[in-house]
Amino acid sequence: MSSSLGASPSTGLFMVAMLALLSLSSASYFEVGGKDGWTSSKNVNYTSWADGYHFQVGDVLRFVYDNKKENVLRLSQRHYSTCNLTDPVKKWTSGNDSVRLQRAGHFFFISSPDGQCQGKARVNVKVYPNDEAGGHSPSPAPTPVGSSSSAVPAPEPKPAAAVSVKASWVGCIIIMPLLLLIFPLN
Repeated sequence: MSSSLGASPSTGLFMVAMLALLSLSSASYFEVGGKDGWTSSKNVNYTSWADGYHFQVGDVLRFVYDNKKENVLRLSQRHYSTCNLTDPVKKWTSGNDSVRLQRAGHFFFISSPDGQCQGKARVNVKVYPNDEAGGHSPSPAPTPVGSSSSAVPAPEPKPAAAVSVKASWVGCIIIMPLLLLIFPLN
């Protein structure tokens, strides 16, 4: 009695596709501003919102806004701090834009469809290298300059503001190869 666990070409293709999906499994999606979205018309503190998360390389920021009133500009640090809107790194205008954070460092965003800077939605997002533990816990608030006290943890993020796709993909990654062993595609 012989048993063959050999894989057909379609099985190999399927496995490659599953590995590609695995790269998405560690990303989390963050809706900028939570339920308020990206807006200049509400009193949303985007600094506090961003400080409540530990963003990692590969995570995705989702900007949801009224594209007749708002936009999203990514600026250099120098242009962000001086409110220079003349040369953005990138500009989005759809009203539902996703931005993948592809490297560690700071990313600076502002809304300014009218070319003005003051009183607009703006946020500085600090992105950390991928955490081997895979956690997206809130980051601690920074210690004020000149203070020797320990850092106070940032407020807990709103559960609906970040959605991790890890659990669903991990289930697929575990179950699908087992099903292929039991039911080959040849």
